[in-house]
Amino acid sequence: MNRKQIPFYSEINEQPDIAEGIRYFILDTDRGKVDKLLIENDIIASTETISNYDFRNQKKFYKVYVWAAIIITLLIAIGLITEFVFYS
Repeated sequence: MNRKQIPFYSEINEQPDIAEGIRYFILDTDRGKVDKLLIENDIIASTETISNYDFRNQKKFYKVYVWAAIIITLLIAIGLITEFVFYS
């Protein structure tokens, strides 16, 4: 990766046991270059990625959650109103 001028970070000093391999961190924009480099050199690499939290998905989840809470609240309110009107 140094020869191909691909920036990376490795945890060689921080890893207590490097028998399982060395962990390298690369930019998302360089994934294609690294994939090409691995294929060209017949290197088998395992990928362990830490997924970034997608706030757009979180926002969608909260939107659905709020709508579900509103609908449940309305159904309970309608049930209480109909019970009060018809049974009192």
